[in-house]
Amino acid sequence: MHLRFLFIWVLVVSSQHYVCAQGITIESGTHWVMQQSVMLSVENGGIQNNGTFHAGNSTVFFDGGSAISMSGSQEIFFNNVRFRGNGIKRNEGIASVIRTMGVDGTAVFDADGATNSRVFTLRSSDTVTANVDVITGGDITGNVTVERFINTGPGASEHGKSWQFLATPTTGQTIYQSWQENGSTPPGYGTIITGTGTGFDITTQLPSLKSYDPSTNAWVGVTNTNNPVVNKNGYMLFVRGDRSVVTYNGTPNNTNMRTRGVLFTPNHPPDQLTVLPSQFQTFGNPYASRMEFNKVWAASSGIQDVFYVWDPMLNGTYNLGGYQTISGITGYIPTAGYATSYYPAGVPSPYIESGQAVFVRGTATGGYVQFNEGCKAPDSRLVHRASTGRNPSGRSMWFTTLVSDAGKVADGNIAVFGTGLGNDLNEYDAIKIRNEGENISLFRNGELLSVEARNPIRGSDTLFYHIERLRPQTYTLIIYSSQMPAGTQARFVDQMNRTATRLRISDTNFISIQIYPSQQSEQSRRFYVVFNNGERPGNIFSIDALKQENHHLITFADTEQDKVEKYELEYAYNNGTFIQFKSLLPENPSGTYSIQHQPTQLGKYKYRIKINAKDGAVYYSEEVTLENDAQTVLTIYPNPVTDGWIHARIQNAPNGRYEWKLMHSNGTQVTAGKEFLQGNTKFLRVNISRTLPGVYQLLCVHETGKAFTTSVVVQ
Repeated sequence: MHLRFLFIWVLVVSSQHYVCAQGITIESGTHWVMQQSVMLSVENGGIQNNGTFHAGNSTVFFDGGSAISMSGSQEIFFNNVRFRGNGIKRNEGIASVIRTMGVDGTAVFDADGATNSRVFTLRSSDTVTANVDVITGGDITGNVTVERFINTGPGASEHGKSWQFLATPTTGQTIYQSWQENGSTPPGYGTIITGTGTGFDITTQLPSLKSYDPSTNAWVGVTNTNNPVVNKNGYMLFVRGDRSVVTYNGTPNNTNMRTRGVLFTPNHPPDQLTVLPSQFQTFGNPYASRMEFNKVWAASSGIQDVFYVWDPMLNGTYNLGGYQTISGITGYIPTAGYATSYYPAGVPSPYIESGQAVFVRGTATGGYVQFNEGCKAPDSRLVHRASTGRNPSGRSMWFTTLVSDAGKVADGNIAVFGTGLGNDLNEYDAIKIRNEGENISLFRNGELLSVEARNPIRGSDTLFYHIERLRPQTYTLIIYSSQMPAGTQARFVDQMNRTATRLRISDTNFISIQIYPSQQSEQSRRFYVVFNNGERPGNIFSIDALKQENHHLITFADTEQDKVEKYELEYAYNNGTFIQFKSLLPENPSGTYSIQHQPTQLGKYKYRIKINAKDGAVYYSEEVTLENDAQTVLTIYPNPVTDGWIHARIQNAPNGRYEWKLMHSNGTQVTAGKEFLQGNTKFLRVNISRTLPGVYQLLCVHETGKAFTTSVVVQ
């Protein structure tokens, strides 16, 4: 009988100081274990690994001159690795780095060796993504594989199939070679990409890979995956999981999107991007490293100090994800953060991660986005996981988060108050990027905002909310503040239900709001918050203007009218000067008033209340607007519909972009779309060839929020 023995050698290096060697060979069956934070310096030589290298928390330095740094039959997994000194250090094996790779001095690291076939990988996981440190005098040449972990899956800390806004930090591969893994299905890598054109895994009408076109303010589907994957604008990619998840109802799992090619370095710099005046523009982080947005903003010109990220955890009711706005004026606190989101409430997130793409917006002059090595920042995180710290701006801030009835965060916004910020729209305000799901914005001077910057609160300063795409259900608004002035009071006003709820300034407020199925257009501006910092008399909290058959009806209520001498009602026509048309004494015990005004011309009427205090001071309420225009008519011809097409005609309606949807009488949506309509009479055709007979409602909503609806009978 023959006995066979297997001897396994384990060499443990345990020190918190430097360990030096001229070369290391790890034989087959041998384990080289680096314990604690060992710093290993390899002088003028390399590591040949035929066994197992356990990196621990170590840092390996390849010092001296030119040398083969890595070789052997087994992959070397470095924790941190740095190439120092001078000359060329080559990879002639298989190597990966888990945390940081650096090139110092005048050293040049050749990542894929003399034959351009060796593999060096920057790894990514749910806990850490490898990064390349700032490069000053050295360089990295050859092909490097860069991973970006996507936390797709069914777990509590994961998210389902979702859109991801991704960057491409290497040049050299096509989309098919990289994110489609050359058509193969390696576990934990790539994803199925669908669309119409060349190279797709599955042909579909709607693309799962698209990029943003600023000239049309629209997403454009990729039509050929044999095109280069590198794209300075970034991509929006729908990730189902790895390439084993093929069906629409397949269970999502974790995956890594990876590209292989040449990194962007000082000797191979990324291109700058032009940003048009007052227009949105996307860009992908060009570096295999986290960037600090403030440094990108400082290196650039003509862009606002604000960026917009895509957060797949903003599920709401629609489970689609949504945009978070991150502005310098708020200390880079995200707008919709809360405990269920990857961007927690009140926690600054000033970084753009490796593999992440974002939106920016041009100032009134426009300019460009510029990158340099100084924009890099250490460490890493999941693309959608936050850093630490709370409200570093020192300004007063007002946070509002919208949560669905299932407890899913849908959207949010921030109002920030500070000296010199201004109450008119300016570069400190952040224009809202609309989500495909629920939206809650702040509304000011005809614009929807995700961040509104204002001067310190005075008198009856008011925040106006705008909601859209909310489903009929009960939502919760989570409202809280930070560093508000002592003595500030606030009320949340629901104009539809005619209620005013006092808010707790020093605590978190949870307000239930009911959305009704047949009043979407009327509900968009129903909520606002009015402040009272003790400077003004009276407390007008529900001013409203309603269009009646032959007049306008202005209503308001005041809970502190004992401080008021009289009210003067004023109107302004087409943004002209305010004119008084009625004077009232505070004599109604209920504090509620209704006043009629007869408009004499077609156009826009603004109304406000001048409050004359008993102490001689004068204050004004917020303004409300009514459009006195010809009646808009939405008609269907013919009706009933018999040929599979709805022919709609809209008269006396503004030009612009319309969103339309066809709803069954049971409340379900049949079809929807968007279209730009213009002309005195606007025409819309809707294909309903697959629609069953019945009674439907056609709803057309203009970009300003004006909505028109009519019944459609399908035979």
